[in-house]
Amino acid sequence: MQSLNEVYVEWIGEGWRGNLIEIRCDNRIKRIELKKIGAKRSVFNPKIMKIKYKSEKELADILSKIRDIGIPFVGGPAGWPPSSIFEHLREKGMIDGNYINITWRNPNETIKVER
Repeated sequence: MQSLNEVYVEWIGEGWRGNLIEIRCDNRIKRIELKKIGAKRSVFNPKIMKIKYKSEKELADILSKIRDIGIPFVGGPAGWPPSSIFEHLREKGMIDGNYINITWRNPNETIKVER
């Protein structure tokens, strides 16, 4: 699952320090872009960038900006992955446009689909 320069929205939800978006980011240029929208590096894992949000509207605004940077959203067959949250907000009319969904066929092969 790990590769050089990998970048994707890994998790969205409530953490012990509030509502967070976590982005796995091994790409220096994408890190710079993420910092421009308020992301900070995790103290515990420097490959993780975190962005706090306070409301559903703020979450939608941030996810739109992340999408515009070209960062994919993890999808999956179960649970509430970042791609499902993006689609939910889009259905509510809070986000428009497509995004890139990323899943894994095996540890070394990703599948990216525009949705």
